[in-house]
Formats: sequence, C-alpha cells, structure tokens
Amino acid sequence: MIDKSKIDIFLKYKGFYEGFYRKYRNKDEKPMSDDDWFLIHELITESSLVLKGLTSEEFEKKLNKKLVESCIDKHAIAYLKESSSKKIY
Repeated sequence: MIDKSKIDIFLKYKGFYEGFYRKYRNKDEKPMSDDDWFLIHELITESSLVLKGLTSEEFEKKLNKKLVESCIDKHAIAYLKESSSKKIY
C-alpha cells in the first residue's frame, strides 16, 4: 500500500529510479519495493493528466478506483494528487 512516506521518498529522488536503486541496491531492506516505486510513478503521471483535463471521465473513474485500491488512506490519495500538480521531473 502506498502511504505518505513512500511518496516522500519518490519525491526526494524526483521520480529518478536510478538514484533510488543505487542507494538501496546493496541494502537488505528498502523503504519500499520497486513495484511501489513504479506504481507511484504511474499514479502521479495519470493524476497529472487528469488535472490537465487530458483524459475522459471513464479514465478518471478508473484512476480514482486505482487510487483507493493502492493507497493506505484518503490522506495518501490527497497527497499524491497534490504532488501530481507540481513539476517533479
């Protein structure tokens, strides 16, 4: 599940997976899985498209469902959506 701390890590590296990977590749424990990293990337990208009005209503409904299924709570969803409105890359 995606929470605020995982989103913060993603933002710390500005979505740059290589930086995250290099720091944690030899560690026994990572603060999040690679799957979580790519899911956050996908959710931020898709949320950004919705905010810009570049998607259909159906796409937005599917995204909202995916957000509810993927995020730990409504605060994480709001934080992710807020993050998608900022230029991070």
